[in-house]
Amino acid sequence: MDSKFLSAGGIIVSRQIFFTLLILSFLFACRQEKQKDPQMDQLQKDVKQLSGENQRLLKELQNLREELKQQTQPVPAKKTISRQEMTMEQMKADVEPVLKEAILRIKKTAETPSKDKQYGMRIEYDLANAVYGLQKNEGFSPSAKVIVKYEKFLESDKDSRSYGSGSSIFVFAYHNKQWVLQSYE
Repeated sequence: MDSKFLSAGGIIVSRQIFFTLLILSFLFACRQEKQKDPQMDQLQKDVKQLSGENQRLLKELQNLREELKQQTQPVPAKKTISRQEMTMEQMKADVEPVLKEAILRIKKTAETPSKDKQYGMRIEYDLANAVYGLQKNEGFSPSAKVIVKYEKFLESDKDSRSYGSGSSIFVFAYHNKQWVLQSYE
């Protein structure tokens, strides 16, 4: 029995040695094949080069993004009224004195005094019911349009009659931090 056991054990050991040698020879052959393949070496070099270039491009992209953020950061604004900040209430408050001044100049040139038996002309503007409009255009200064009703009167020393009524349109522009009369109809 001992002889069979030894021969069976000898066969098992020789078989294990054979498989071990076969695996080692396969690994050795693969390693030699890998070392001999010039395409694999070139591919590995290309992968390394592309990885390095990719990293460089990512850094450049990040630098460009940082520069763009710095350029688009808002500049601290002064405490002046900008085109976007102009409100209807601010416009009304700023335009009203300029409007009254313009109406006074118009009245001085258009009104005539009455003399003896001749009639004179007087104009009354209804500022209390004036209609204000604010126009904001991107890239341009704001402008305002004010519509004011008026009534003309013929007057003498003894009599006053309505001669006609209508409305005047005043157009203002915001220029150098103040409202300026551009035109009126």
